[in-house]
Amino acid sequence: MEKEAISPYSVPETVTRLKKAVVDNGFSVQFEIDLSANFAKKNLTAPPTAILGVCNAVHAHAMLAEDPRVLGQLPCRIAVTERDGRTLITWLDPKMLGEFYEGERSAQIAVEVAKAMDAMVVDATQG
Repeated sequence: MEKEAISPYSVPETVTRLKKAVVDNGFSVQFEIDLSANFAKKNLTAPPTAILGVCNAVHAHAMLAEDPRVLGQLPCRIAVTERDGRTLITWLDPKMLGEFYEGERSAQIAVEVAKAMDAMVVDATQG
């Protein structure tokens, strides 16, 4: 299930705020992709769009120990784009990982990660 939120800030400001919120919630930013810049290299236009890969190494390590197939889903991604003049944040609910991959601990971790990602978005979008 995809989740979404509207940010009152511009895409660049939302990304900056989101990166701080990621760290404040015990995660790290593994990568940042400026999708609109990548498109521009191919002479394609797109609204300002960034994708952050976020991870908590302890959680990732524990999930991988139970089911290494989860590797293809790591790190979790949060996208920020502009749509209809508003800044939109979207991310997949990590609880889906706990439902799809094996391991009781993985299901618990997925719930914890989901709560943390929701908190990141709230932190980034509120004053």
